[in-house]
Amino acid sequence: LNTRFISEKGSDPIHKTYVAYTPLDKFICIAVAESYDNDLDINSAKLAVETVLMSFEKKPSLKKVKDYIKEANQQILFYSTKNKLKVSITVIVSDYTRMRYAVCGNTKIHIFYENIISLSSETQTKYQQLMESQAEMEPDIAEIHNLTNYLGVRKENKPIISRNVNLVKNTMIFLSTSALWGQESDIELLDAFENSK
Repeated sequence: LNTRFISEKGSDPIHKTYVAYTPLDKFICIAVAESYDNDLDINSAKLAVETVLMSFEKKPSLKKVKDYIKEANQQILFYSTKNKLKVSITVIVSDYTRMRYAVCGNTKIHIFYENIISLSSETQTKYQQLMESQAEMEPDIAEIHNLTNYLGVRKENKPIISRNVNLVKNTMIFLSTSALWGQESDIELLDAFENSK
């Protein structure tokens, strides 16, 4: 498994993203988070990712993905004292042959194999709701940031949890924040993937 980070430094000091992973002998956990709160003292995206990874290290399992998100949500709520913290997160856990993912908010996962996108996750946004209800019309792109769920919204958080997904050699798993997938179509991402080969 090879990992790469692609990033471009932004100009907004409030806008925070964080990505990290923990590889173990039999499992790996990867998480990317994006925060939307105005708290300058706490990097809530970092807090969420580090909480997920610590929970994973204690009990590594494909079945525990929902528990890792639950733990991160509890930490975000706990630290929402001065300001209400608000975080989107995508988490992947893999045993190197299969993977399971969780999405909470508007971070996203794409899986590329050969020349196709074999999987593109849904988001928890008004944009996703409009896409499902108005298939013939492209929703307003601004609705990408109108979240229907995120870490810090409520105690009983309900992320999107996938079933087990089999991994094939030469598969590329692409995690992204809304700053990227919200500006690039799936076709543009596929073109970029082709060029990166």
